[in-house]
Amino acid sequence: MKENGEWVGQDIVRLKLVTSMINATYKIIEPPEHTYFTGAYEDAMSDVTDLCFISHYYMNNLYQDAEYTYPHETNQISVVIPVQEEEFTLRKHLSSFDFSLRILLLTTVLTIPLVTNLARHPRQQTYVVILLRCVNSVFGNPFIHFDHQEFIIKIQLVLFFFGCIIFRTAFQSSLVSSLVTPKPSEEIATISELRNTNLKILTSKSLADVIPQDYGLCDKITIITPRERLKKLYSLDTRTAYIIVTTFADTFIETLKSKYERPPFYVMKEKLVPSINTYILQRHSPYMRKLSNCLLRQVQYGLSEMREYETRVKEISDSQIVLGMQHLQSIFYLYLMGLCCSTLVFLIEIGYSWLCNNTVA
Repeated sequence: MKENGEWVGQDIVRLKLVTSMINATYKIIEPPEHTYFTGAYEDAMSDVTDLCFISHYYMNNLYQDAEYTYPHETNQISVVIPVQEEEFTLRKHLSSFDFSLRILLLTTVLTIPLVTNLARHPRQQTYVVILLRCVNSVFGNPFIHFDHQEFIIKIQLVLFFFGCIIFRTAFQSSLVSSLVTPKPSEEIATISELRNTNLKILTSKSLADVIPQDYGLCDKITIITPRERLKKLYSLDTRTAYIIVTTFADTFIETLKSKYERPPFYVMKEKLVPSINTYILQRHSPYMRKLSNCLLRQVQYGLSEMREYETRVKEISDSQIVLGMQHLQSIFYLYLMGLCCSTLVFLIEIGYSWLCNNTVA
């Protein structure tokens, strides 16, 4: 596919790799618009091009008078299913909390007033009383009669409170995260689950012909043209599911994830039909043996994956990043420095108070 007038994708990366291995140059000729594989096949058979370097799903349109290169990747037929929208209800919203988190929240709500009442009750400085007051401080309340404690106890309490801040922040973050994060909807993962739904499925005739009838999906499948299927997919028509090849399905879902926080589609985990991807050449083409050997080496050594990874890393490093881990680390370090400074000031106040008390005594 093209982005900003330039060809991108695994096929163009693989083409550059293969031509560099055989020390050849290439010129890309685009087939007529809206002809897809048929136009590319006709160009190859009529000597307009030497080969069609577009990944061809082997079980889709088996051309009898063409040859196929060594398979360069595995592929399957997948089902792209729309995400079912659920109406908002208070019960569903509260169900986003885990059961253990709800128990912990209920225990905390019931414990706070009890501990606060017991900690504020005037008693002797026993171990139980100090423990209750420490627990009371964990809930965010001030430690009662802190200025009457011994110096070593004050230091221990300060360290204890410092650790409590971290745990309390983690608990609050977990609570807020469970509240604002939407609970994932139930996804259809298997063919049997898909068969038991009322979902309508759209696909092209070439893919429908290779789907086994034992799946029991014939009554649900409606055959349309590939162009109509693409039009419905790109318009995000969520009224039906779509049967397409896995490589295109994964690319489509990744594109949606980059634009939407919650993509309107997902790919069913169980695949319908496994197969391979190849490239189309003319029969008795002189490039057949060289291309197959290059693709075999590419599969054995993962050369295209290495080049694609290097290109992707370079693009990421060259692009502008609005907010990254470095920014988050800076915020964390500033927050940590603030805690350290406030703790230092607090310790100085304790030391100054202790010196004043000893001087007066």
